[in-house]
Amino acid sequence: MLCGPCGEAGMIAGMAMPIDPSAAMEWALETCCHLLGGDQPANGRMTAPSMQWQMPEAGSLKINVDGAYSQEPSTGATGAVLRDSSGNFFPASARWLDSLGSALLAEAEALRDGVRLIPGGTRERIILETDSQELASLWNNRRMHRSEIAAILEDVEEMASNFISFQVLHTRLSANFAAHLCAQHASSFLANFVWLQPPSFLQNCLQFDCKQCCLMNEANGSKKKKSGSTNVSVHDTANQLLW
Repeated sequence: MLCGPCGEAGMIAGMAMPIDPSAAMEWALETCCHLLGGDQPANGRMTAPSMQWQMPEAGSLKINVDGAYSQEPSTGATGAVLRDSSGNFFPASARWLDSLGSALLAEAEALRDGVRLIPGGTRERIILETDSQELASLWNNRRMHRSEIAAILEDVEEMASNFISFQVLHTRLSANFAAHLCAQHASSFLANFVWLQPPSFLQNCLQFDCKQCCLMNEANGSKKKKSGSTNVSVHDTANQLLW
């Protein structure tokens, strides 16, 4: 059964998983704007970063990370989801942080957890996405100044030195919702998780991401002349990518 951020999506083993209403609303509104062709400036150019999750290029792995923080009582959580250039699900994780000093530290811990998910010896290029613009900026300018997350960034840099290519990019929450749900799951259960298969609460989000990628690919493909090609439905393709 497919599960998502609302309704039965929030039920795990008969327990309700609380959803942040503001985050869910932002995700829903951004998705609607994207589907309706909105959020465009007067000159007609689309704003960046993308509002929807996008598959990385061939030969790349993409990992989405998110950190959650509660000022009272200074706790947090991390979420990370790894996928390949075909949208296939790789490991995902969620970690509860019972003592934390700031929201930025939560985002940095999520960054480190995400890198730890990447298989050793991988030859693919690594793209890491976060909806924390501050974290992405600090990473890309880490040699210019030090911050409270400097030690974590140094740890990540050491791990990333084993990759052919590694970059940290800022993205929208709507394109990072899978990682957000994982962090929320850890916050709900005050526990740590690693999944080798998609957990039930995440399946609907993963399928939605794949479906949007298929829709974009079909839209791009319709602009090109094709001969002897066989069309595959978006729904079937998304299911194949998920499983």
